[in-house]
Amino acid sequence: MELESQRPRKAVLTSTSAKSVVYAEYYNSMRNKVEAYGTTYFPRSEGKPLYGSLIVMISIDREGKIVTKPSVEKSSGNAELDRQTLAIIQACAPFEKFPASMRSQLDVIDWIATFTFVMGSGQSQLELNSVKPKR
Repeated sequence: MELESQRPRKAVLTSTSAKSVVYAEYYNSMRNKVEAYGTTYFPRSEGKPLYGSLIVMISIDREGKIVTKPSVEKSSGNAELDRQTLAIIQACAPFEKFPASMRSQLDVIDWIATFTFVMGSGQSQLELNSVKPKR
């Protein structure tokens, strides 16, 4: 029982849980920060933009720090795009501290998101969507 009480309180942030009032603002803040950075510093190889989609998991603690190295859950099929995506995430850290409503419930969130690098509105951009939970 004592060991159980010492474990961090954790939640997985997905498309469903991100709609919860408690998480929505925090999720949008993280998403906006990563999308802006990823669009500004769009992945390139030999001067050409890298397009594709991959799923990444990011564990963030209540202080906004990345707890463990972000991991690729499903590769884009392009190792360089995968590598640069992880670098984008690291460059965006730390994120904001959890708001009081989250701090009272959680110590860590695992954010599972699809990173999609596309050509949109005449420019290359990053779009993020939380992964839908498996049913």
